[in-house]
Amino acid sequence: MTTAHWTEKILWVYILLIPFSEKAGFILLGKRIGWLDIVALLPIAFAGVNLILRKKKTLPKDILRALFFMPALSAFSFINSVNLKLSLIELSGLIYVIVFFAALSAIITSRESLLRCLRVYFFTAFGLSLIGICAFSLSLYTGNLTHNQFLNFSQIEAMAHHFPRIKLWYESPNMLLAYLHIAFIFGVFLSLNARDKKNRLMYVSCLIVILTAAFLTGSRRFTGLLLSAFLIFSWTGKSRVLALAKNVSLAGCVIFLIVSVITSVWVVFPIKFIKNNGPMAFKITDTYSLHFIQPVASINMFKAHPLIGVGLGTYTLNFKNYIDWNWLRTSFGFEAYPHYIRPVEERTLSFDPHSLYLGALAETGIAGFLGIIYFIFIYARALKKKLSKALTQKFFYSCVLAGFLGFLLNGLTLDILTMRHFWLMLGLGLAPSGEKTG
Repeated sequence: MTTAHWTEKILWVYILLIPFSEKAGFILLGKRIGWLDIVALLPIAFAGVNLILRKKKTLPKDILRALFFMPALSAFSFINSVNLKLSLIELSGLIYVIVFFAALSAIITSRESLLRCLRVYFFTAFGLSLIGICAFSLSLYTGNLTHNQFLNFSQIEAMAHHFPRIKLWYESPNMLLAYLHIAFIFGVFLSLNARDKKNRLMYVSCLIVILTAAFLTGSRRFTGLLLSAFLIFSWTGKSRVLALAKNVSLAGCVIFLIVSVITSVWVVFPIKFIKNNGPMAFKITDTYSLHFIQPVASINMFKAHPLIGVGLGTYTLNFKNYIDWNWLRTSFGFEAYPHYIRPVEERTLSFDPHSLYLGALAETGIAGFLGIIYFIFIYARALKKKLSKALTQKFFYSCVLAGFLGFLLNGLTLDILTMRHFWLMLGLGLAPSGEKTG
């Protein structure tokens, strides 16, 4: 067996372990660098040797330039950092996923190699979705909603969803949704790429399970998945089934987006119905949702240090200095989050930015933000070029582009920049195997 084959198999192991990357035993230096990432060192080294020996074509120069600018421009924020160690760890995590992304173009050597990696990811996600659905069903059957390590059921779930949210081994259901989002992208491509109806039916059945688990995460980031689905169905064809799927996914995306905005700004749950000699109607109170405090703090950080931010990776440390604690205590609702009352009184409450864009502006200012926007533009343009040239694999590039745009939408309320599975999708999207016809 050749080195290339062993390298691909190690990549499979890495893909299999991605869903467990947030487990305590996998963490090495915070959430950004873990023991799992050590597994990727051999494939990365193999890719590096291939590139040095010029056995494989490197990425386009504009992509390499954009990859360089992201960490380089973010590093200027170190000037204002209150903790250089945290900033270095965050920068190291970003550089790691960038190097991994670049290495994939040398690891994936054929169309068959690409398909094998997609299947490993997809069927792993399918198996985990089954576990999540079983845990969810068991909790409803037994009535034990609060003592299951695979589920979240706190005060907010009881008031908003009225059911536990699947999270599996991830820290939150939102992170699981992001993982399943990519499984959906890969699954749609694999199903339409299947050579016979039997295999296609198998993929569609697995997709239904994955989508069910994704919905049961109860995450507002389902919006981005629905956007990806709408784009894929729009680009696939004009059959009645696809037209129906396109319209349903678009309607769902719009509804989820509106609900996400409303619930991010105001307290809606629990829904209060009022009847004044007329029909029942729900009332949005004038109390702000706790989700609203992160963008406020982010904007305050950006206003204080607009050029280079407060320091990469130091958002949580700076949080307490950029909010009005009296305003937070008197104008925000805590009914759904009673465990936050004491940290607010003690002024120790802290959050992550929960936004790619606002987080970048807060931590790295205009410099780091422009680095991210530049990469987004260059990557999208590279996929567009692939679409204009590809024949047999054109649909694969369409799926990756749809997934990319869906993640960018979710980036409004989710920090996607250092997600390993996100960069895996992007790397496979530019792998040269997509142009093979084997």
